[in-house]
Amino acid sequence: MIKRCPRCGKRTTDRLTVHCPDCKIPYIQETEPLSALTPEQLKHLTMQILGSWQFWAGLAMVVALAAWGVIKVAERIIDLRTNTYLNTLEQKATNHIDVAFGQISNQIVREFQQPRIKAAMELIASERANDYFTNAIWPSLEAFRQGIEEANAQLAKSTNDLAALGREVKAAQRKVTPKPPASDVDATPKLTLVDQAVARNGSNYILSLFLKATGTQPVGNVDLIAGTYRQTAKILNFASVTPGQSQPAVMNDLGDAARLKFIPPRGDAPIVIALELTAPTIVRVSGDALEGDLTIPVAAENIPAPTASK
Repeated sequence: MIKRCPRCGKRTTDRLTVHCPDCKIPYIQETEPLSALTPEQLKHLTMQILGSWQFWAGLAMVVALAAWGVIKVAERIIDLRTNTYLNTLEQKATNHIDVAFGQISNQIVREFQQPRIKAAMELIASERANDYFTNAIWPSLEAFRQGIEEANAQLAKSTNDLAALGREVKAAQRKVTPKPPASDVDATPKLTLVDQAVARNGSNYILSLFLKATGTQPVGNVDLIAGTYRQTAKILNFASVTPGQSQPAVMNDLGDAARLKFIPPRGDAPIVIALELTAPTIVRVSGDALEGDLTIPVAAENIPAPTASK
């Protein structure tokens, strides 16, 4: 650092001297260009700079920032070039795959169109279909057929049992009821089924039977017995819907049979009776007033097939 007297212009580098010895006024600082420094002064200044930790800390910071900036710029450039290369490579690979797939597909189509391959495939498909039908479907059909045969046999037995019950009821009635004249018997009309309907009542089924007299004379007392096939359902109610004199139905202990007595009104209107059942079943209705016994399925498509006996 150079000091200069503002009056006389005298200069000094002594740091301890504050006033000009001649003019007695304070020195002012004057920056001397490096070119004016002596070699010793430059060497001394250089040693001071190199020996300062602030210089090296600042230099290290500048170098670190410069290196970080170079790395980031390089990474950015590498990422851009890599993405561009990968996109180009992917597009080329996709195009090649599409072309190859189209060629292979066309080749496969042409191969399968050949008569010998087409005939072989049809033969294999036919053999597999026959094997599947033989091994999977046919046993089920055979079991179902056997179940139907067993169900028909049981239904025939139940029908015979109901018929026997009806004959016993008729015999009991003959014992307590005087036999009418032959002319009156011949004149007594019978009830015949003209229509039927099945409706749902929650989880139960309602079977409605529409009966009509075959003659013009009053039918008189009607005594009907209804039963279900192999206890597949219980009878919850058995009643005459048509207005007239009717007695409450009587159920057996198992609930699969019921008896109803009523006197239908005079007239040509159909006589309607209804049975409320708990499940799909087959109902058998018999009685002297009927022209013939009635066997009626209720939701037959939902009746489970009996298991085939082993």
